[in-house]
Amino acid sequence: MTFEVNFMVHPKVPAAGVSVQLSLDRFGRMYVGAGPSVGRSLAGAAGSLVLGRITRGDHESLSGEKLKTFMTGFSATFAVFAGPFLSATTASGMEGRETGIGTPQFGASGHYATNFATTRSLAWSRCK
Repeated sequence: MTFEVNFMVHPKVPAAGVSVQLSLDRFGRMYVGAGPSVGRSLAGAAGSLVLGRITRGDHESLSGEKLKTFMTGFSATFAVFAGPFLSATTASGMEGRETGIGTPQFGASGHYATNFATTRSLAWSRCK
């Protein structure tokens, strides 16, 4: 399970913009990612708060390194947000489902993410 905060800005071209993603995994590792986004929001800028879970494969027994592999590098997300939402993401040959709340928007985004810090105080899994 992961927690994410996403923010998209679609400047003068209404269908293209930039997306920034901050994530936290169950081991207390924090990630930051950024990349292009394509879509539409009612306000020109869009945001969301997301809870995600890997759904393809043996996700409960993922080691810390396998989870880190899923969370870093390139990922793609496809979503429709209008308050509460569901979305799908794919990375490193695994898939995830996300739920959360966001400003009204729809589209797709790609991120390249990296692990920038770890804090045990935010971890909720004792596995390593």
